Amino acid sequence: MNPLLLLAVPVGLAGLVVVNMARVNAAFRQMAKALWDAATPVGEGAYRPEQLEGLPAPVSRYLSAVLRPGTPLVRRVRMRQRGEMHQRPDAPRWQPFTAVQHITTSPPGFVWDATFSVGPVPLIRVVDRYQEGRGELHVRLAGTFPVVDSSGRSEMDEGELMRYLAETPWYPTALLPGQGVEWSAIDERSARATLRHGGTEVSLVFLFDDQGLVTEVRSEHRWKEEQGRFVARPWGGRFFDYREAGGMRIPMRGEVFWLLPEGEFVYWRGRIESIEVDR
Repeated sequence: MNPLLLLAVPVGLAGLVVVNMARVNAAFRQMAKALWDAATPVGEGAYRPEQLEGLPAPVSRYLSAVLRPGTPLVRRVRMRQRGEMHQRPDAPRWQPFTAVQHITTSPPGFVWDATFSVGPVPLIRVVDRYQEGRGELHVRLAGTFPVVDSSGRSEMDEGELMRYLAETPWYPTALLPGQGVEWSAIDERSARATLRHGGTEVSLVFLFDDQGLVTEVRSEHRWKEEQGRFVARPWGGRFFDYREAGGMRIPMRGEVFWLLPEGEFVYWRGRIESIEVDR
């Protein structure tokens, strides 16, 4: 066979990957832009301490600790993250990633766009999102070949809206009265938050420390895909390293876990590298 033909095959495949990657990149960027452009005003323009009247005591202490009077309500957030993930409990090593996440609070939504690399080579692209009331997960090998495309399931809608609620310590004005979250008391160190959007409803228990800060969120029931079917598992996340950012105190590090029959499985841990808040 002509050696030039042998050379043309990998060159052609590489060109196809580059073209497809550009298309995928454009599609994912359009998702984030559509989310950003669809954000609507969030009502009253700033936090007032009197808004906390009637809230469970630990929730009131938390919001007083992380917000200052006059803090504008968050409408949109853009953040960059760096971290690592485990795909399964028996995985031999953590996989490092970098990610950009766009979030809107009115309506609730996010697009999380992450790249997992081996050295300088981008190996896997993951886009996780809740947008227009629908939850989706897209995984692409080499940025272009589909590995996972999970959408059109009520379990995904519920799971991604739950993720949005779990991450509200990054945009805590979304937890104020009138912003869609309803609170119910449990005890002096915990309270339950419930969020309804479209036809989906989710709840999480928020746990607070001695300083009034959220340290953990938990659910006894989040859908986890296992061998092609969804199974309800306990799930949660933890927050660390609160700092001033965007005129609020927010956690700069976190981890996310499943509670499996064999024990706790921490599968995500990361930190915020930069955050931009838009009112």
